[in-house]
Amino acid sequence: MAVETFFEAARFLHPYLQVRGARQVAYRDLLDCPEDQPRVARIHCRTMNSDPGEVLCQVTISSPLISPGGRELDRWSTNFAGQVILGGSLPPLSPFAGFPVQPEELDTRPMDPAEVAEYYENRTSMRGRYRVLESLEGSGPGCIRGAAIYREIRDFTGEGPNHYQFSPYLLEAFLHLANFYIVMRDEDEERRMIPAAIGELLFTRRCREGERLTLEARLQNENPESNIWAARAVDDSGTTIMQATGLQLRWFVE
Repeated sequence: MAVETFFEAARFLHPYLQVRGARQVAYRDLLDCPEDQPRVARIHCRTMNSDPGEVLCQVTISSPLISPGGRELDRWSTNFAGQVILGGSLPPLSPFAGFPVQPEELDTRPMDPAEVAEYYENRTSMRGRYRVLESLEGSGPGCIRGAAIYREIRDFTGEGPNHYQFSPYLLEAFLHLANFYIVMRDEDEERRMIPAAIGELLFTRRCREGERLTLEARLQNENPESNIWAARAVDDSGTTIMQATGLQLRWFVE
């Protein structure tokens, strides 16, 4: 939700513009939120430029450091940083190099909805809206393809619908693709990957409740510390509604 916070902050500065996406997003320091412990966060947003047709804002989210005993300290740390792209409208996305992922590239078996649900249940702590993937067609060397059904679940019981600036759980689905790729290529791998950065994220519209989307991702770079991906989501008409490049995930061992 850090990216959604970026977008909302930028809209406060430019309420007459539409959010088109983000660039150079960095997940710098974990913002730990223990149950029943309030946390303070500081959001800073400033306009970097205002070119014809596009406005760019720099946004950071910072919080106080926490002592081993749980006390907030006077020292602050930047948790997230990035740039927000705004404009007067949401133009169609340009053709994406390397896509689509072709069926003949896939060399592992698929995972049907029941198996994906079982994986979420037994091998993750994710519940409800965070179980974003429905099924996986398979993976190939450096690529993966699957599907998601977007669910708009209210943040607060009894309140109206959410009013996000974009579809945050579609971005979440891109991250899950990268983790499921690891599992499909090596079922014995116990490590998981956590987000570290986004080079660029662009979208054309928000998802509709119950909408089924095809998801595809390609590995751009791989090293012992992290993987970097490009990913896109396509609707039933074949239109790309969200795409990301430079999507970096780092290895995490609990």
